[in-house]
Amino acid sequence: MIRPAFAAWLAKPKPFGAGEQALFSKAASGAGLGLCHIDDRMMIAASHAIPTPGSWIVGSLFRRGEATPLTEATLRASSGTVSAASELTRDHWGDYVAFGTSRDGPYALRAPFGSLSCYWHETPDYVVLASSVRLLGAFGGTTPAVDWHALGQFLAATDLRNGRTCLHGVEELGGGEAIQVSDRGIHLERYWSPWSWADRAQAFHTRDVAADALAGAIDAAVVSRPPVDVPAILLLSGGLDSSVVAAALASSGRRFTCLTMAVADAQGDERDHARTVARHLDVPLFEVVRDPRQVDLTRPLARGLPRPTGAQFRQATFAAADDLARETGSALVIDGGGGDNMFCSLQSVAPVVDALLATARGGRPLATAASIARMAQVSLAAVLARAGARLMTRRAAYRWPVDHSLLDPRVVDGLDPSHPWLEAPRGTPPGKAAQVGLLLAAMAVADDLDPDRQPALLSPLVSQPIAEAALRVPSWMWFEEGRNRVPVRQAYAARLPASVVGRRSKGTPTGFLARLVEREADMLRPFLLDGCLAVHGVIDRATVEAALAPGPARDLRFARLLQLADAEAWARSWG
Repeated sequence: MIRPAFAAWLAKPKPFGAGEQALFSKAASGAGLGLCHIDDRMMIAASHAIPTPGSWIVGSLFRRGEATPLTEATLRASSGTVSAASELTRDHWGDYVAFGTSRDGPYALRAPFGSLSCYWHETPDYVVLASSVRLLGAFGGTTPAVDWHALGQFLAATDLRNGRTCLHGVEELGGGEAIQVSDRGIHLERYWSPWSWADRAQAFHTRDVAADALAGAIDAAVVSRPPVDVPAILLLSGGLDSSVVAAALASSGRRFTCLTMAVADAQGDERDHARTVARHLDVPLFEVVRDPRQVDLTRPLARGLPRPTGAQFRQATFAAADDLARETGSALVIDGGGGDNMFCSLQSVAPVVDALLATARGGRPLATAASIARMAQVSLAAVLARAGARLMTRRAAYRWPVDHSLLDPRVVDGLDPSHPWLEAPRGTPPGKAAQVGLLLAAMAVADDLDPDRQPALLSPLVSQPIAEAALRVPSWMWFEEGRNRVPVRQAYAARLPASVVGRRSKGTPTGFLARLVEREADMLRPFLLDGCLAVHGVIDRATVEAALAPGPARDLRFARLLQLADAEAWARSWG
């Protein structure tokens, strides 16, 4: 499976002449892209594009509520029009970037929750857009260079996507956002907002209705994204999210092979759960124990991406998945990434506050508080007390988490963890505001996929249909009897083993990560303490040196050290 690729120029005040058109055509030929459209205001080259009246669609496009991708033929047969950005986001979903022309000039729109990236760079005469940093440079964009201040702020708020990257001059369109170029300059506008779906009037009134809606959205998103004739590898942990993806794929008759990764400790060994799911669905399962020797902390997993988002320990996972893909002829690796965020796995008292505010509409504050208390292993009284205090403050805004640890304080100065989605409308309950914050973090899952990787990677749970259905579920309705994601559990109860649907625990690779840091400590000390991050003032060298002191890793700081190692390797890859 080859991901779509594109590049485009959008003219600023001066129209394109024959010279610019020839230059663009030459760049397209050199990049192996076909010319889709050329005029004096907009030029588009792509691996494949769907022309429609007034627009060009790169990637996959579906009508709302449908799971069959639209083609030029089906659009023509139905006289369908997707001529405006507002129509696309309102009536369709998918994994696309759309180009069109309005009265004000040419524009490009990225799909809400789409994994097809759209990077852009402004030149004096036009705006360059492309699906990868490599293509951005090939079509006249900036020469990539690390923006050290942006890198430090990224490390402080890793999952916040606000258009800024860690490379000078490289910006990114967010999901549901369009860039319009006119005589007045560049204008960014968001055509999809979570608040259109999160208002009280659209909320599901019962968990049964919520479960049915989520099942339909999940099935459509999971089944429609992989091509029908492309076998796939599913990374199956045995947790709820990857098991739900497995159930959706199995129900559709898609061909896939499961791969579960284990670590050499009970906390990270979920093979029994993965085996139970595979037997229940009658699908093949391969088991591999993570090998730390397959992890090279000096090699970035996110090479070529504009941020260090690789999580290098996954090198062992991808090595096993690539081997299995060659054996099975698979061209796609699928996972359940983003499920916690999409399915409102909050760890706070905010849903209890929402239930208190919604008592007249079926809210169950005591049951919700009991569930939160059980999951957090604290008393019911403590949860109710905190919920009461939160209710008195009436504070709804979600505060984006900022991690200053091991960073130079100066690099975090001026960090503004804001985003339009975090501006909750008046009267929004705090649990709903926090749910929107989780959805914003899920966008990072879609943004972090390498467009040039083969086999391609896909996280189908991060999708517009699932987000819209999930936003209609009241935050308190996700919790019951000490479990989260309850409507999803209910939706797939008939398709998955009861032991998996009812799981309260969740495996974690933290033991593997701790051993990895201990094993590589002698390499990490000079790599980090004498590296680019230290030289450019991104990290606090003294605190990093203390964190790397000999001895066992006794807290979760080892995960931060691995993130810094990934950032160091990524920065060095840009020269």
